[in-house]
Amino acid sequence: MAAVKRRINSTGRQRVGHQRVVISMLPPAAGEPAAAIAELKLDALDFPASAKLVLEAYQRSSAMRFPCGTFGAPALPERMQLDDLDPATPVLFRLKVVDTEGRPGMLLGSADRIRPDGDETPDRRRSLFPIERRELHSEVWKVQFDDAGPVLVLNYNIPGLTAHIQKDPLVNGLLLPAALRVVLDTLSREPGEDEENEIWKTQWLRFLREDLSYPDEVPDGGDDEDRESWVDGAVRAFCKRNGFVDRILATMGGEHEAAA
Repeated sequence: MAAVKRRINSTGRQRVGHQRVVISMLPPAAGEPAAAIAELKLDALDFPASAKLVLEAYQRSSAMRFPCGTFGAPALPERMQLDDLDPATPVLFRLKVVDTEGRPGMLLGSADRIRPDGDETPDRRRSLFPIERRELHSEVWKVQFDDAGPVLVLNYNIPGLTAHIQKDPLVNGLLLPAALRVVLDTLSREPGEDEENEIWKTQWLRFLREDLSYPDEVPDGGDDEDRESWVDGAVRAFCKRNGFVDRILATMGGEHEAAA
């Protein structure tokens, strides 16, 4: 596994924990741009009261800024309208705390790569593999990657799809292993050594090691057979832990008994 490079923060900038910035996407409406609301929990932090708070919504090629008052008197927008962003692409957020007195314009603190919350994410792995509902036209689902890692994107035009993934063993067993395979295939092909791009990969490798008891050493070199074997083994371990086949058979057995 490629080593992760760590950067030293020599600027004195304070890192704000992601748990202090809660972003929630509003339900999508046909023909309307995406929108979000925010909640800040900064009371335990130590910044000048006059420091400006700014939230940024961003994608790889564009960003939008939303002034949020000051640290001493936060004033969050009632609704962040994301008109300039692509509704079909995952959006991330960052919070900036900016000095206005001693060193005007100096960044005093920040939280970056913040994903919007999603109550429908399956299992307990909300931060590892979040679900987002988007306009996918004729596609049912796909995996997309952003700066914070993979996102399971579902077509929001299909009612109840998220609930089916969570509760229906057949849908669960068909979709989640396939999505995991996409993630691990990407991870194994692009190990990377840049810290900002490596964080999500480190989290996924920890998941393999701690939750699946599976070797987290990605095969070195360009041997496709070794890499595919590693991915196959991880997917099998995931399926075994979740008991997809047994759960599907149990559901079918219950249906047959009811029919009889």
